[in-house]
Amino acid sequence: MQDDSAFFASLIEERYEVQEIQLHSLSQYSFDWRGIYRVEHSGNQPWVLRACRQDGVESWLLKPAAILLFLEQQGYPAPRVVRTLSGDLVGAAKQWWTLMITYIEGAQANYALESLRMQGSIAARLHMLHVDDAAPTIPSIQASWKHPQEAVPECLRLLDLICDKVPPELQTFYNQVSATLERIQQAASLPITIIHGDCWPGNAVQTPDGNIVLIDWDGAGYGPPVLDIGGLLLTCHFNQPHYPQITPDPSLISAVVEGYCQQRTPTSAELEMLVEAVRFNSAFHFARNCQSILQDHWRENTGLQKLQMRYDVAEEIALIARQRFEQLG
Repeated sequence: MQDDSAFFASLIEERYEVQEIQLHSLSQYSFDWRGIYRVEHSGNQPWVLRACRQDGVESWLLKPAAILLFLEQQGYPAPRVVRTLSGDLVGAAKQWWTLMITYIEGAQANYALESLRMQGSIAARLHMLHVDDAAPTIPSIQASWKHPQEAVPECLRLLDLICDKVPPELQTFYNQVSATLERIQQAASLPITIIHGDCWPGNAVQTPDGNIVLIDWDGAGYGPPVLDIGGLLLTCHFNQPHYPQITPDPSLISAVVEGYCQQRTPTSAELEMLVEAVRFNSAFHFARNCQSILQDHWRENTGLQKLQMRYDVAEEIALIARQRFEQLG
């Protein structure tokens, strides 16, 4: 979105009663309906402002606010919600919804083995939390954007819209994606806990004291934890020198698994579904973007090429991980 720093600075002064405000955009992409800013102010700790126009829905911000409030109650390390002067989790002012949270100081987590162990451990610690433990004062926690009962029907609907437009060269991949989504949806025996929904090193910060804190909780909610596990097992390879080509690395996979098992052991049903869980992220993003992908020059679409490569390597990654989980279980 265009530079609205003066507008949002005025809004923050009015709704959060701080002075000497400086804003720094954190948005990777520009939208005129939302913005994300680091907020430096007269207080001690910087904040992050997430704002969206009121022609959008308040729940886009209330959903992560409820999760973060629950995590604070449980003592889980995550950004904390900063309430408005009137005590609201999500502010409403000047045609904008606002969510203010604390800024996590540190550097993006790296792909070193010890860092991946810590990322696996903090993900498992999240998966040990239960929605039923939420205090009555906490707003209702909703399903993650990747909960199969929420995400898969829409993904399958989008795939169905293009079924007669799929080029012959993509038909096999199209069928594989559809099958993965259907198998995940039908896996009724998977445990359901709190999940992050986008668990990868890019959403993890290593703080100055050496701990790992997950950020970007927009997609969080309740869902199958194996999807977080699968996402981390895949993305721990994203720093390889020949990326986007991925060569399954047993040392990276083992680091994630070892860290995870420090806090939680996956169930047999989760291990049975691990291949599809590693594939799920690729299937999910192909389905959600399939109409735009199948435009002219789709063969040169680098995003599609990445999704195919990730999908193809998922089985080998999952089999290595499952063997290590069973050794530690």
